[in-house]
Parts: sequence; C-alpha cells; structure tokens
Amino acid sequence: MKINTNRGSVEMKITGMLAKDYKGKFETSAFRKFLRSTYEKWVIPSRIEEFQGKIAQECDEYLNQVKAYLDLEGKR
Repeated sequence: MKINTNRGSVEMKITGMLAKDYKGKFETSAFRKFLRSTYEKWVIPSRIEEFQGKIAQECDEYLNQVKAYLDLEGKR
C-alpha cells in the first residue's frame, strides 16, 4: 500500500507594532507626558497614520513572500 505522508497545514499570524516612545523619554514627568499627548494628537496625526499604513503594507508583503516560499517548497 502506498501512503501519502507529506500533508499538513500552516497557520501564520503577522502583527506589526508602531512604538511611539520606545526609549521612554517622555515618561519621566507629567509635563512631558502632556507634551507628548498634545504633539501626537494635534501636530502629527497624519504622520502616525502614514506610518501605520506603511507597517500594515510591509506586514502584508512579508506574509505574501512567506506564502510564496511555502508554495514553492510544497511543490518539490
């Protein structure tokens, strides 16, 4: 009897994160926290949205590359 043993499935989840204050410079005092929230709310919201879109696009591109690689390896 011939038995097929090369079957399986892969589930992958990609999560992109935007770190706004990764060094924690604005967390030292209450005044700096206020300045940061004001800056993010009124000065650069379009810039933050642009970066979030870019991160989402890069995550999608990476996921598509992984799918293509696994598809090629599965056909060998």
